[in-house]
Formats: sequence, structure tokens, C-alpha cells
Amino acid sequence: MLSTSWVLGEPKPLPTATATWAVQLYVIVVGSVGVFGLLLFVLRRWTASATSYQTVLSPPATIILAALLLGEPVSRGLVLGAAVVMAGVYVGVISHWHLPRGARPAGSSE
Repeated sequence: MLSTSWVLGEPKPLPTATATWAVQLYVIVVGSVGVFGLLLFVLRRWTASATSYQTVLSPPATIILAALLLGEPVSRGLVLGAAVVMAGVYVGVISHWHLPRGARPAGSSE
């Protein structure tokens, strides 16, 4: 914590490498402002519930991309976690068993 750092008198030098500042700028502009703008773009076209599922689908997508692009190892725990997330998305979005009879979408099988 920053307060503990101040109490202990730890040095807090600013980065000097240009690459570090460039990465910080990228994370702030693209990773925060840009992603928020994309979220609003999607929210205008989808329902809020459907849009909210992007937060739970991001980790499995990240695991797949990290394995393909960076050669990161995929452990059993990661696969199990992704399976639990996908099951939750199925129950929450795709299946309609949790809805009362009158609330089921037209054309759905009972």
C-alpha cells in the first residue's frame, strides 16, 4: 500500500525509460478509454444483460489467445475454470429453464 511505503520511507522514482511511458500511455488511452468506448458501442446494439456477459467470457478468450499467440501453457485448472464459466453462460443466457412458463421466448421448446 502506498501509505505503508510512505511510512517506511521507500523511494518512489518515476520511470525513466521511454518504452515504459509509452506502455503506460497505451494502457490508459487504449486499454481504458478505448475499451470503455467499445463497451458503450456494444451496449447501444445489445441488451445490458447480453453485454454484461463479455466480462465473464473475457478470461476464457484470453486463455485461448495466450496459448495460441504466446505459447502459454494451459493447465487443468484453467480448463476447468473456463468450463464452469461456459456452463454459467449457458444457464444464464442460452437455456430458458430458469424462466417461468409465461416468460419463455416464443418458439422455444418446453
